Amino acid sequence: MRIPTLVLALTCLIVMCLTGGCTQNKFTRVNYETLAVGMPAEEVRDILGNPKAEFSDTWTYINDMPFYKAEIKFKDGRVADMAWQDERQLDSHPDMKDMLDRKPGSSSTRVVQPVED
Repeated sequence: MRIPTLVLALTCLIVMCLTGGCTQNKFTRVNYETLAVGMPAEEVRDILGNPKAEFSDTWTYINDMPFYKAEIKFKDGRVADMAWQDERQLDSHPDMKDMLDRKPGSSSTRVVQPVED
């Protein structure tokens, strides 16, 4: 007896999804909004995935396109503070406006003068 092609294809798809073949970005605003002060660090990792950077008591999550970022601060292994930034907030920041206006792949030249004592 032969297995129908559709059943075989669906089985392969399910196996790929269960083994990581269908990667889905867990770091989203919707998932971020489910976090709460006092939540254990491992629960944060389950919800948002692995952070882009971990510095002692602070985890940083970053998404490039569209840009958004979250910083989660911990105390004694639990969420103590959370902060979210996205393009809307950066658009109004005078130091970031030039960076956001630049086209991808372009560079800007910036001359930094040494500080004299």
